[in-house]
Amino acid sequence: AEAWRDAGHAVRAIVSTEPSIVQWAHTLGVAVFADEASLMHQSGQAFDYLFCLGTPGSVSRELMASAHKLAITFHDAPLPKYAGWHAPAWALMAQETSHGVTWQAMTPQGEVRIVRQVRFEIPPGETTLGLQARCYEAGLQSFEALAEAIGRDDLVLGDRLPAGPCIDRQQRPPTLGTLDFSRPAAELAALVGALDFGPSAHCPNPVARAKLYLGDKILLVDTARTLPAAESSGAAPVTVLQ
Repeated sequence: AEAWRDAGHAVRAIVSTEPSIVQWAHTLGVAVFADEASLMHQSGQAFDYLFCLGTPGSVSRELMASAHKLAITFHDAPLPKYAGWHAPAWALMAQETSHGVTWQAMTPQGEVRIVRQVRFEIPPGETTLGLQARCYEAGLQSFEALAEAIGRDDLVLGDRLPAGPCIDRQQRPPTLGTLDFSRPAAELAALVGALDFGPSAHCPNPVARAKLYLGDKILLVDTARTLPAAESSGAAPVTVLQ
């Protein structure tokens, strides 16, 4: 919202229950609504652009249709490959070496077109917590450019995106994150990093925890790394060395 205002535009309303955001809006005299229904029934304000930074598919067709020009949503992955939920985690599980973010225009008819997309490299040993932070940073930088383009009236939309697979909210990795030592070391290290959403009492891990199953107990795994080939012991998988 601050980037939008800095580009010379006005914010008509904010939909959020996050205390810091609500306080920010009240300080500037911006209307705040707790949910979409409240906005639709109480706002009565016309607006050109609707921006959604919430969960995938959280904007109703009715609200999209209320935007006179565009309804634009943010996705923390390059589309169309990683559409859906928890995309950074699934990208790391797939051992991707690059990632990205996408601002997409959506219509009530379900048409999706890319407004702006940015890609960046994934450093070795990255976790989902770290990759999400990179996505937010890239999202803000690309949004600033998007807001300036709207101000110049030269925003160019990409081609319509074809319908493709979408990661379901309930989708889970095989064996619910239990490490299978018949799999390659790089794959296991990538899985552990992908399931690291960081420590947060207010936001439980939404996918799964990396774990070892020992028959009579389960041990959670916080970190893992692959050793260089020169340091390999040559022992059989599952051999405890230390």
